[in-house]
Amino acid sequence: MKTPEILEHLRRRIVSGEFPPGSKLPNRPELLAEYSVSVSAFQKCINQLIEWNFLESRGMKGIRVTANPPHLSRYALVFPTLPDHNELPDDTLYRSVKYELPAFQAEHPEIYFEFYRTGTAEAPVAAEFERLLADVSRGLLAGIIFFFFAPSREIQKKLGNFPCVVVSRDPNDTLHHYPFITFDTVELFRMCRERLLERGAKRIAVLVHSMLASARLTQIAELCADGRAFTPPEWILGLFHETGRPVLKRNLIRLLFSGLAGQRPDSLIVLNENLLPIACDALAELGLTPGTDVMIASHSNYPFEKEPLPQVDYFVFLVHDILENSFQQLTAREPRSLRILLQPHAISTTQKRNF
Repeated sequence: MKTPEILEHLRRRIVSGEFPPGSKLPNRPELLAEYSVSVSAFQKCINQLIEWNFLESRGMKGIRVTANPPHLSRYALVFPTLPDHNELPDDTLYRSVKYELPAFQAEHPEIYFEFYRTGTAEAPVAAEFERLLADVSRGLLAGIIFFFFAPSREIQKKLGNFPCVVVSRDPNDTLHHYPFITFDTVELFRMCRERLLERGAKRIAVLVHSMLASARLTQIAELCADGRAFTPPEWILGLFHETGRPVLKRNLIRLLFSGLAGQRPDSLIVLNENLLPIACDALAELGLTPGTDVMIASHSNYPFEKEPLPQVDYFVFLVHDILENSFQQLTAREPRSLRILLQPHAISTTQKRNF
């Protein structure tokens, strides 16, 4: 057998369980005779499997399969950004994931993660998708988490039944068959609104992501119609933080808050924390102080990317919940549910102070 064939055959024997985690490989002379290969060629195969973390050398004690070979312990985190970016995309969720990983891996020392920056399905980075697919074919991954996009149908076909989870992309929108994790934005809005009502809000404006589903917008409008506060449809603004000029977004918010004190909104709900800096800048340009002139309740991802504003009430989605649910889906023999709805949590003053 040629060296690549031997390498692939040994890898498959490990992945299939013939050589389970922690087990010792047969003696070298036995394997050399089985594969009819030279010592140097065989050592190249062993070295490659050690580099891939399938094997470890115990010196005189021989070669063993690692306790956590990659096909059981290495998970791909796939982000829709370019591989030459030093930082993660301009979205706080990605950075919150990065901050949460050390604590999550401390809870799960048997697993580790690899980042892939593949671009989106509409603008893919071919080399990164090829690396991802190659690592799947080599048994170097146990599962894939796609953040905020689903791969193209062609990539899905190549992945076959490989375990995958998609975060925040409904299969009705992006045509995929994977389990997916979504966020209960309506409950988030309800919690934010209740907090503002408790604080005496009478006129509540709302900032949402411009791509928020129509069904959720309808549910939000229905909650606004209970008569406990004034929120006309034109006070619900949809903005997209990643594209467009910031000054134009600030202009819209300034227009919203430019009326007389008794006519403009006295409070603001921000359902995507990426819009919060834009909103605070717009209010500052009008001479309005968040928390004093305008009460604010905002979404956030936790752990916080930046120091939280003391004058803002935060309601958070826990990145730990995203990772834990993804991990459970990827390791289950059968998906527990195709749709996982994450619930928001109120953040305490103590948690903000301990940032």
